[in-house]
Amino acid sequence: MAFTYEEKEEFDKRDRVLKRLIQLTPQSGDDWTKKGFTYELLKKQDKALYCYKQAVKLEPANPQYWRNAGDIYYKKKDYEHALKYYKKMVKLDSEHGPSWNCLGLCYHDIEDYDNACKCYKRAVNLDSTDAVAWYNLGVVFEEKGRDEEADRSFKKTLEIGTTSTSILLDIGYFYYQKENFTKAVKCLKKVVELEPDNFNAWKYMARVFADEKKHDLAIECLEKALKIDPYYAPSWNNLGIEYSEIGDNEKAIECYKESIQLNPDKAITWNNLRIAYYAVEDYEKAEMCYKKAVELDPERSVNAKKKREYNDDKSYFI
Repeated sequence: MAFTYEEKEEFDKRDRVLKRLIQLTPQSGDDWTKKGFTYELLKKQDKALYCYKQAVKLEPANPQYWRNAGDIYYKKKDYEHALKYYKKMVKLDSEHGPSWNCLGLCYHDIEDYDNACKCYKRAVNLDSTDAVAWYNLGVVFEEKGRDEEADRSFKKTLEIGTTSTSILLDIGYFYYQKENFTKAVKCLKKVVELEPDNFNAWKYMARVFADEKKHDLAIECLEKALKIDPYYAPSWNNLGIEYSEIGDNEKAIECYKESIQLNPDKAITWNNLRIAYYAVEDYEKAEMCYKKAVELDPERSVNAKKKREYNDDKSYFI
């Protein structure tokens, strides 16, 4: 009956059924676990935690019960207690890779990278096909500045395969930062295959193409991003830069104006607009934009030898 109610998402009814079930079989850790799961679905974490701890008391040799309670503490960012329960979990079942991955995540969140690394390594040694554990290991290596090892771990993640767009985005951005544009684009294209409306993937891909001087492709990506979120001012600025790069300053001016309308307090965008107006020989408007840029960021004007040199490099930001 409980599973029927779960399928219908009638969680309150399922909870009442489980209360009666627990009264009938008070020594069952499984019943306490089902009740705790119901409370989780109802977003009642404290009650869920109480149930999971009851399951632990009744059957302390069951590692999954320790995992359930540890997960609640982890969600509550109570890492001290989460570590306590996760450590007990791996002690009870030291050959279960995902358990080591959980413990690694907890260490990772408190920035204990050495212990996190040990846990992730144990996880992939136990299950070399765990793409998530390989990814987590790569993130730790990246944060420790061990880029070659991070690269190898991310490569394993991609070889095994993942449909997690957040993981693919993160790996893609890693490769972008390392100027491995081919791998970056491969990851980001996989994201948009899985989620065609993923704004960040189109935005990041535009940045890669911009750095490769493939301005037409950057424009295509930015236009797709802005169809998804037309209220993101930086992408309008970036699109203006790309149009400027191909010599279409009139379109660039339109884009900078859109960006300014959404966020009028960015000196960078005002300066980009100044450059575009100067390119079409509208010096009066260029001067007006310069004054606005200096007003917003006066420190930059101190180093300018003459007005038109104020931040002449069009600034690309994400």
